[in-house]
Amino acid sequence: MSLIRVNINNREIAATDDKTILQIALENGIDIPNLCYSQKTKPYGSCGLCVVEVEGNPKLVRACSTFPYDGMIIKTNTKRTIAARKTALELLSSDHRGDCRPPCVNACPAHTDCQGYVGLIANGQYDEAIKLVKRLYLCLQALVEFVLIPVKANVGVVKWINLLP
Repeated sequence: MSLIRVNINNREIAATDDKTILQIALENGIDIPNLCYSQKTKPYGSCGLCVVEVEGNPKLVRACSTFPYDGMIIKTNTKRTIAARKTALELLSSDHRGDCRPPCVNACPAHTDCQGYVGLIANGQYDEAIKLVKRLYLCLQALVEFVLIPVKANVGVVKWINLLP
């Protein structure tokens, strides 16, 4: 990890070379639109909304997955980046029906709606949460780890009996 200096929108910034352009920008109050970026995952740049111009590079780069070098000059809001972001957003929404499924549901062997469960619990809708879980949870281990403990904490032991199919 080396200390470098980058220029973002005519602003000199000292940073370390182990952070992406997006991370450096966000840490310094520079907003770059993004959709797929998460601090909890490795950068992969799938949405294309965070494109920026880098002086000397004929192509736009994705700020979430590009690591800077010392002396890099970056422009975040040019006509070209704005047009590219608009196109990326149009492509993302072109075949979108509003039926999003979080990755954890798609990869879950029980096809569980954890977000729905947690949302119902947060709203105090304990009976609805239990019905949702009874309909979706197939694995008793998952039931114990993810459902029984939070439900016990929120509504008491009485509901444990009603959870089992």
